[in-house]
Amino acid sequence: MNEGASLDTDPGAISFSVPALPHQAPCIAGAGSTRCHVGRQFIQVDTFQLLDVSRFEAGGGRLEPRLVKIDDLLSELEAAFHVLALQREVRFSVHRCEGLPDDVYWDLDRINEVLGNLLSNAFKFTPHGGQVQLTVDAVDIGVRMRVADTGAGIPPDQLHRIFDKFYQADNQGAARAVGTGLGLAIAKQIVEAHGGTISCQSTEGVGTTFTIMLPTRVQRRSSLQRAVTGSAA
Repeated sequence: MNEGASLDTDPGAISFSVPALPHQAPCIAGAGSTRCHVGRQFIQVDTFQLLDVSRFEAGGGRLEPRLVKIDDLLSELEAAFHVLALQREVRFSVHRCEGLPDDVYWDLDRINEVLGNLLSNAFKFTPHGGQVQLTVDAVDIGVRMRVADTGAGIPPDQLHRIFDKFYQADNQGAARAVGTGLGLAIAKQIVEAHGGTISCQSTEGVGTTFTIMLPTRVQRRSSLQRAVTGSAA
């Protein structure tokens, strides 16, 4: 396992060091959650999130691809975030562009996790009267999904680190809740396991757009295939 992470098979006994951060110290695991010393403070994170991101880093993250109706996926996300949009007084819309395939072959739960994380972050950093938008269209390689907000934005010198474990940009003061710095790291691992890419563009004081590119069909990889791929790299 890389970056000094040490995971026991028992979720209640985890030692996990935070890489490339000052005042480095191990995490202390409890029942279902873990306290990690990051910088000068402890943050509370979900033990299973730590396990999840570490499995993907080690090439052992599992996908369960199946037939997914894109319109159903988007309708469920639209309904799920409708109430939050009303509560936060943020305009929320989902745009389906022409030419989208009816079906794709993805791990539905994992893609829901990624989009749910991006949308949650967008609402977290967008003030009252702002806007959050999910746009989905067809591209040559498959499907492009963009989550855009009119929130606080991310400092340009920090954009290259936002997918690092535990990293949190300096815009946390604008957030309605403090995160753990694991959501985007997991999202990147899930997208890349699907053979896709995730990127971010942001302007401070204007907003942020995350773009995901995914093939329409992901192949289920066996442990043997993962091992061969890893050794070839």
